[in-house]
Amino acid sequence: MAARFGDFVEKVRKYLSDRDVVRRQVLAETQLSSIVSSLKLFIAEGIPIPAEKLSENEEALLVQSAALDQMDVHDLELSDLPSFTFDGDLTID
Repeated sequence: MAARFGDFVEKVRKYLSDRDVVRRQVLAETQLSSIVSSLKLFIAEGIPIPAEKLSENEEALLVQSAALDQMDVHDLELSDLPSFTFDGDLTID
C-alpha cells in the first residue's frame, strides 16, 4: 500500500512544483502582453509614447513567450490515481 501511494505522492509533488514554475511565467507573459497592448492603444489614440518603449516591451514579450513555450507540465491522468478495493468488512485492500 505504501508503495502505491509513494509513486502517487511523488507524481503530485512534481506536478505541483512544475505548475508553480509555469504559473509565474504565464503571469509574466500576461503582464507583458497587456503592457504591449496598452502601449499600442495609447499610440493609436495619439498619446506620445517613445517607439523604443514599445519595441523594448515587444522584445521582452517575445523572449517570455519563447521561454514559456519550452516549458512542459504533464497533467495528472486518472490512471495516476491510486485505486482502492474494499473487502467484505469495508476495509481497504
